Amino acid sequence: MRLQARTDYLTGLDNRRHFFALAENELARSMRQNRPMSLLMIDIDHFKSVNDTWGHAVGDEVLKYVSQGIRNMLSNLDMVGRIGGEEFSIVLVETNAEQAMQVARSICQSIENTQIVSVSGIRLRTTISIGVTEVKHRSVTLEKLFHEADQALYGAKQAGRNQALFYRVDPLAGAKTSLHPYPPTKELSP
Repeated sequence: MRLQARTDYLTGLDNRRHFFALAENELARSMRQNRPMSLLMIDIDHFKSVNDTWGHAVGDEVLKYVSQGIRNMLSNLDMVGRIGGEEFSIVLVETNAEQAMQVARSICQSIENTQIVSVSGIRLRTTISIGVTEVKHRSVTLEKLFHEADQALYGAKQAGRNQALFYRVDPLAGAKTSLHPYPPTKELSP
């Protein structure tokens, strides 16, 4: 019964409430020990069109495939939850920005290359967009990290989807931030 209260019924991932509790604990540990941690926000691209075209049963199967694909790319220490609808979030423990972007790119590529076959025989592919941020030598709230990752996710969607963008905080400029593929290319470097 306790497992059901912590688990998303469809995907088997942590549900929103349980994921946030785990993420709060990991953030506190990361800041207390001055260790790296990264947060990823993930959204399935064009998910509404899947539901509109093939129905919600196929949409549910896409959610299951994507969640399993994400889970398969993570270590046992990392945490993943279904935040709502077609949105997921990941806490990468002991993971800096460069490593997090490698994981994010690998997840994007894996999902893109996976053919989904529904129980009714429908074959389709989907893609995801990912926003990434990190805790690095700063005191930050979980709410702020989610905001940063969400901004990067929005940037990835605006830039064409099926990619990961990193939310970089410039400590010298205070609140000034920028979105970058990681590592930054020459064109995007300040």
